[in-house]
Amino acid sequence: MDTNTYRGKRQLANIRNSVSARSNRRSAARRAAMKLEELAAGSKRHLFFSMVCILTLLMILTAVAMVALFSTPAKAEHSIGFAAGSTRGLGATYRYLPDAGSESPWGWQVTGLPLIMQNEGTISLGGAALYRLHQGDEAMAYASFGAGGLAVWSNCEDDSDIFCEDESHWGLGFGPGIGFELRMVDNVAWAVDIPLAIMFADGDFWGVYPVPNSSLVYYW
Repeated sequence: MDTNTYRGKRQLANIRNSVSARSNRRSAARRAAMKLEELAAGSKRHLFFSMVCILTLLMILTAVAMVALFSTPAKAEHSIGFAAGSTRGLGATYRYLPDAGSESPWGWQVTGLPLIMQNEGTISLGGAALYRLHQGDEAMAYASFGAGGLAVWSNCEDDSDIFCEDESHWGLGFGPGIGFELRMVDNVAWAVDIPLAIMFADGDFWGVYPVPNSSLVYYW
């Protein structure tokens, strides 16, 4: 092999190596840009989720404040237990109702459940204003207007992993409902109501669903 041929092949190999290196750098830059875009999108989702949680909390506090404003001081019935539903949230619950003989028919209920770990978590929050329609010896009929929210998220453990994506999702339901409560045994009650729940998920309107709410409480 003559010298010119050898030099030509070597220059061609150097050119190929240079082109390959530039292509690898461009691919790495594109992957880094995609990762930055994903992080920015994740930050926007977390910000939006925070705004939704704040809005839900404000709705609950407003409902409780309105009930307190229009209620007259009276001997009250208190309840603690568990609740789940589209307009009630999920988790431990506390409920306030005036005694059946009081002038005010208004009460309220709040529900919540936080489950937060290092890189993932679930939070449920809800509340409702209650209006007693009729109180019997072993049952009660009532109307309600409630709101319930659920948020879940999972973050990447290793930020350098370009194939890992942070995920977060949320749902919100609110609307009026009507239901009943049964006093099954002394100091234990089970309540169920059917709401017209206006549902949103990840910022999109999901529909109107009659997904029931249910509570099992101990009252005194």
